[in-house]
Amino acid sequence: MKDLFVKAKEMQSTLKQKKAEIDRLTFEGSAGGGKVKVTVSGKQEVVALKIDPELVSPQNVEYLQRLVTSAVNDGFGKAQKEIEKSMSGVMGGLGNLGKLAGMF
Repeated sequence: MKDLFVKAKEMQSTLKQKKAEIDRLTFEGSAGGGKVKVTVSGKQEVVALKIDPELVSPQNVEYLQRLVTSAVNDGFGKAQKEIEKSMSGVMGGLGNLGKLAGMF
């Protein structure tokens, strides 16, 4: 029982370290051939959004909205893949409980 507690404490420490590492990472998503770019942090927050000025016009509003949505989803998708990859190494020894990594 004591060994289990020690291992749980070690895993908790490792998870905190991994989370801190992930929080410092950034991921770029893009759409429209790079005309819309979004930067997402490892904390899964949008930290920057760049839009090519040629897309900004009343005629392009719906198109621009779709591109921004697509770029944001692309950025979040890249962040989530990295989080899952990073956490799977830590959580992998837990069998089915290792799927908890997807919750971060």
